[in-house]
Amino acid sequence: MCRWTPWRVTTSRLFWSGRHGDAERSAWTGCRRHPIRLNPGGGAPPKMVGARVVEICGSFLSGVFQICGACYGPVRSNWYYQLDRAGGEDFENAPEQRDEDNDVHEQRFGIRRTGSVILVARIVPAISLLVPWYYLFAQMGLVGSCTVLILSHMFVSVPLIMWITISFFAGLPVELEEAARTDGLRAFGAFWRISLPLAAPGTATASLLAFVFSWNNFMFALVFADDRTQTVPVTLFNFISYASTDWGGLMAAATLIAVPVVIAAVLGQTPSHRKEHTRMKIVDAEVIVTSPGRNFVTLKLMTDDGLTGLGDATLNGRELAVVSYLTDHVAPLLLGLDPHRIEDTWQYLYRGAYWRRGPVTMAAIAAVDVALWDIKAKAAGLPLYQLLGGAGRDRVRTYGHADGRDIPELIDSVHARLAEGYPAIRIQSGIPGLKAVYGVHSTDDTGSSVLHQQARPLVEDWDTDAYLRHIPAVFEAVRGEFGADLPLLHDAHHRLTPVQAARLGKDLEPYRPFWLEDCTPAENQEALRLVRANTTTPLAIGEVFNTAYDYQTLITEQLIDYVRSAVTHFGGVTPLRKLFDFAAHYQIKSAIHGPEDISPVGMAAAVHLDLAVHNFGIQEYSGHTALTDEVFRHAYTFTDGHLHPGEAPGIGVELDEELAAAHPYKAAYLPVNRLQDGTVHDW
Repeated sequence: MCRWTPWRVTTSRLFWSGRHGDAERSAWTGCRRHPIRLNPGGGAPPKMVGARVVEICGSFLSGVFQICGACYGPVRSNWYYQLDRAGGEDFENAPEQRDEDNDVHEQRFGIRRTGSVILVARIVPAISLLVPWYYLFAQMGLVGSCTVLILSHMFVSVPLIMWITISFFAGLPVELEEAARTDGLRAFGAFWRISLPLAAPGTATASLLAFVFSWNNFMFALVFADDRTQTVPVTLFNFISYASTDWGGLMAAATLIAVPVVIAAVLGQTPSHRKEHTRMKIVDAEVIVTSPGRNFVTLKLMTDDGLTGLGDATLNGRELAVVSYLTDHVAPLLLGLDPHRIEDTWQYLYRGAYWRRGPVTMAAIAAVDVALWDIKAKAAGLPLYQLLGGAGRDRVRTYGHADGRDIPELIDSVHARLAEGYPAIRIQSGIPGLKAVYGVHSTDDTGSSVLHQQARPLVEDWDTDAYLRHIPAVFEAVRGEFGADLPLLHDAHHRLTPVQAARLGKDLEPYRPFWLEDCTPAENQEALRLVRANTTTPLAIGEVFNTAYDYQTLITEQLIDYVRSAVTHFGGVTPLRKLFDFAAHYQIKSAIHGPEDISPVGMAAAVHLDLAVHNFGIQEYSGHTALTDEVFRHAYTFTDGHLHPGEAPGIGVELDEELAAAHPYKAAYLPVNRLQDGTVHDW
C-alpha cells in the first residue's frame, strides 16, 4: 500500500473538489512510489497546446513535488512540534516542562529545513508554470478574474519573501528568545514582541521586493487577465502596435508607473535612515501648582509626538521657590531637547548650573528626571519598573503611621493601622508636659484639632530629657499589647545629640525596634560613629539629604542601615537608583521617604523604583486624601499593606488639570521647634 503525502492530499482536495470523476482524480493524485501523471487519459487538455507538452509539464512538476515531499517530512515534524510548543499548555496530557534551550535551537533548525523547500520552489522558473496553471485555472473558471492574478503572484512572491526573511530571523540571537520564554511569554508572544520587531528591516525589504514584482509583472497578467482585469504593464504594452510605437506616450506612462514604486521605496526606509527627522523633541514645559488639601508642584513636559510626562517638584513649605526655579531657569532650557536622553539632561541641569545641590535645585531636577522617565516608558509602552530592570519582587512592603497624645490613644491608632493591613507601624507619642510634638495630632486648650501647617509656622515645644524618659515606656506598652513580632519604627526627627541618640538606641534594644530614624542631625556624618559604636538598634537617615555626597561616610563606614531619601528631593529616579546600587555593596537597604507632601506622582515613581531594586527594605506610605487622588489619578494600588505600581505605561499617573485648577495654592509652612526657655531647636 502506498503512503499518501500531505502535499498530494491537499492538492487533490484543492483543485478537484468533486468536480471531476474518480478516474481523473486518480490521475492527479499518487504516492511516493508512483510519479504524478497529468491527465493520462481522462479529460482533454486545452487545444492551445499539445497533449505531449502537457504531459512533459506534468512529469516535470511531479519531480519537483517529489523533491519537496522528501524535504517536507522533517519540516512537517518540526512544524507540528512547534505548534505543540505554542499551545502545549492547553493540552491535558502535555508535559509540564520542556528544555527551553533545545526548543529554541530546534525551531532554528526547522527554519533551515523550511529554507530548503523554499529554495527548491525558487529554482522552478515562473514562466514554466504558465501552461499547467492556465489549465488548472481554466478548469476552475478563474481565468480573467482578479483572483487568478492574486494566486499566481502569491505563488511566486511568497517563497521569495520567506527566503529573504528566514535569514533575518535566523540571525537573531537565540538568547533573546530564551529570555522572553523565561519571562513567561509563549512561542507566539516571543515572536510577536521580540523577534518580529527586530526583523523589521528584513520584512520591509521583502515587502518592497514583493511589491515591485507584482507591480511590474507582465507575463501573468498577459496570459491570465482580460480587458477588465489587465494590470498597468499590460496597459503600457498598448502603446506598441504593429504599425508604430507611441514613444512619447510610452515614456510618460512608464514614468507614471514608476512613481508608486519610488514612493514605496522612500516610505520603506528603515528609521535609522531618517533618524535626524524623527528624533522626538520636548516642545512645552508647564509648571502646575494645586492644593487639593495641601500644596503640590507638578511639572508637565510635552513632546512633538504628543506624549506627556509628569514630575513631582513639591518642597513642603517652599513650594514657590521651586516653581520659580523651574519656570524661570529650567523650563526654557528643556525646549528642543530629546526626552530620551535622560542621563545627559540630568547632568546638563546639575553641572550646567554651576550652583549645585540644595533642596530647591534637586527638587526641580527631580521633576524633570521623573517626567522624562514617564515619557520614555510611555514611548516603550511599558510601566517604568520594566525599564529599570523589571520586577525584583511581587509587591512593595510598607509601613504606616500611628500616633497618640498618650499611650492608650497610640495603642488605638496602632489597632487602626493594623486593620488597614499595614505589616509594620511607626509609633509616635505625645510627651507629658508638652503641648505639641512632631508626628502627633495635637489639640489646643479647647480640644480643637491644631493644623501642623499654617500660614505662619506653628511653634511646638520640646524637652529632650522628658522625651528620653518617656519613649522606652511607649515601646514597652506597645510591645505588651501587640507582642514581639510586629515591626515597630520610631522617628526622633533630628532632635538629639550623638550622645543622646546613642543612649536612646541602647534603651530601646530590649524592644527590638525595626529602626530608629533621624536620631541626630546627620550633616555631621562622623557623629554617627559614636551612635553606631554604642547601640545595635538599626538606624535610618536621609530624608533631608539630596545628593550621594551627603551619604558618603555613612555608607562606606556602614554607620546606617537604611537610606531614606525621596525621589522628589534627591534629583529623581536616575541618581536615587545609583545611590541604592552604591548602598547595596555595604548591605544597606532602601527606605524611600513617603509622607503626604510627596504627591502621587512622586509616590508612583518611588514604588516603581522599589519594585525594581534588589536591596529594597521598606516603603513609607501615608496615603493621600480622596480629593488628592481625584486630582492625581494613579495606577498604583495599596492592598494588604503592600503597594504595586500597576501596569500602565509610564509611571501610571494622570493629572486632572481642570480639577487641579479649582484648588489654587495656599500658603502653608512647616512648624518650628523651641525649647522650654524659648531657644529654637531642631524640628
